[in-house]
Amino acid sequence: MRTPSLEKFKLEKVFVLEGGKYDIHWNYEDVDGAEINKESEKKKSSKAPHPDLTGIFLKMTPIVAKLWGSGWIRELMKREGFEPTENQLKMSEDLYTEIQTGIRVVGVVLSGSEDTAGVNLKAEIKLPNGDKTVWTSPRIYFVGESLGVESQLEDYALHLESECWHYVYKNKKAQLDTFSEDAD
Repeated sequence: MRTPSLEKFKLEKVFVLEGGKYDIHWNYEDVDGAEINKESEKKKSSKAPHPDLTGIFLKMTPIVAKLWGSGWIRELMKREGFEPTENQLKMSEDLYTEIQTGIRVVGVVLSGSEDTAGVNLKAEIKLPNGDKTVWTSPRIYFVGESLGVESQLEDYALHLESECWHYVYKNKKAQLDTFSEDAD
């Protein structure tokens, strides 16, 4: 497996597997003299990734909460003319927190380029009644700010691409032995 530069590495998708492992798909152009080949590769991790990689997925949780619509109750409480009681305010905040803590981003799919570049997010959401559902966002284009999260998602996507490249090609993984009981 050749090592493309970070600039040539194009992340396609990343999914979180059972046990916190990752399934990473990417492509790159391999130039050999005058010949240019587009290579596609994938890797399922066997070891825990570095916390920087898992942290990006955690940072996307509030975005999923917003896009999924769990903040509507919170917004209702702030609406002019609506006069909620202290108990209603507390209940709406508690419900929002409960929903947000039940969201786990499990997939990021990148596609397009330049004006059509965007992302789809996939999340598992534990509902207040204990049921779980899977939610996939529509494609969110990085150009424009119609949802108010586009530039933030683009930053996360670039960071995710860099972390995946470092994980795949530079062996950036969690240093679990640092936390081992046997470590000196």
